[in-house]
Amino acid sequence: MNNINKSRTKFFQIIQDYDKFIITTHINPDGDGLGAEAALYHYLKFLNKDVNIINDDLPETKYNFLELPVHTKLDQAYVDNSVLIILDCNELNRINKLFSSYIDDFEKIIVIDHHRDPQLINNSIRIIDHAASSVCEIVYLLMENKFNELPHKLLLKMSQALYTGIIFDTNSFANSNVSEATYCIAGKLVDRGIDNTIPYKHIFQDKPNKKLRLLGETLSSLQEYAQGKIVIYKTTQKMLKRANATMEDASGFTKEVRPDGFREIVVYIRELKKNSCRVSLRSKKFNVQKVAKKFGGGGHKLAAGFRTEMDISALQKKLLDLILTDLS
Repeated sequence: MNNINKSRTKFFQIIQDYDKFIITTHINPDGDGLGAEAALYHYLKFLNKDVNIINDDLPETKYNFLELPVHTKLDQAYVDNSVLIILDCNELNRINKLFSSYIDDFEKIIVIDHHRDPQLINNSIRIIDHAASSVCEIVYLLMENKFNELPHKLLLKMSQALYTGIIFDTNSFANSNVSEATYCIAGKLVDRGIDNTIPYKHIFQDKPNKKLRLLGETLSSLQEYAQGKIVIYKTTQKMLKRANATMEDASGFTKEVRPDGFREIVVYIRELKKNSCRVSLRSKKFNVQKVAKKFGGGGHKLAAGFRTEMDISALQKKLLDLILTDLS
């Protein structure tokens, strides 16, 4: 909170001084990163700024209600005279790789995040609060004093986006990262007139039949190790074909098997294509962030992830060996 208060003046001075902005978030963008992008995008457009959202991936269709104009291509014309705003991420290797060619060309870089171990990025200001439930919580606190200046329609759109990020990253307020401040902010957003059922329905409830078929196959792959302390399950390309589904249908499967009284570490592997996988790691106590970093990934101590170019069987074996070694 103190860091947010100290950074607020610098943040809005940059907003005032520059006219061109690029907003981005981490690879495989989720509800928190996208919600924060939507809120800042609509605010900057209201100020008549030239603003673009450039991510590594397009949003999943379940986030269409956020009405985000996302691009995945980047060139010098976008970058010239621009300020880069990085949301829900503090490492350059976790955003669209095209940024690496232009990172020194931005006028300023603003990093807004709630993850630990931030990377030192030249020419940047960092607005980081490890205690925040989500980056949307930080954006809310950063901008709260400006809300009374905004027209109701814009405020409603921004509030809906911020609420989306909060419920995503807290698993609808079920996670341990929820604080009194989180509930207070959510209450204020609801009080402003948002429909709290919209993001919940799209993110947590809607499940077409092919998604259910794929979920059944995915859960049937579950394997236990170390007397059940470690669980690994996966979605493969063969499963997608059998279920007549796409990898987007596997969205949310990380929440289907969670660390609890029955298991301590949960590993979920998605085979994006041959020799290319995305991994989500969850734990009750074990530092899975350390494991993710060995593959160039990141996240939180108890929730992390990465993408790697490896055969799925070899990857599973390597992950299991790393975790068992650290546990012993």
